Amino acid sequence: MPSELLRGRPDIRAAEAALHAATADIGVRVANQFPQVRLSANYAQTALDPDTFFSYASSGWALGPALTLRSSGAACYAPDVRRA
Repeated sequence: MPSELLRGRPDIRAAEAALHAATADIGVRVANQFPQVRLSANYAQTALDPDTFFSYASSGWALGPALTLRSSGAACYAPDVRRA
């Protein structure tokens, strides 16, 4: 089939790969318009004496959310999407 012959050409395959990369780049730039929400957790041991290493008093933990926004708003991402 002629379409199968065209798909096998290296220049056509390279153009198709470039199209896939550009499409993925547009998706990333659109996703960057939205806030990013993260949840982080930390655990630490602060024992100086090996006998108290596994005790509750020598351990600490933290859990918290983080919301990342671009300070100038999502409108500044529109040129990025158009450029992609």
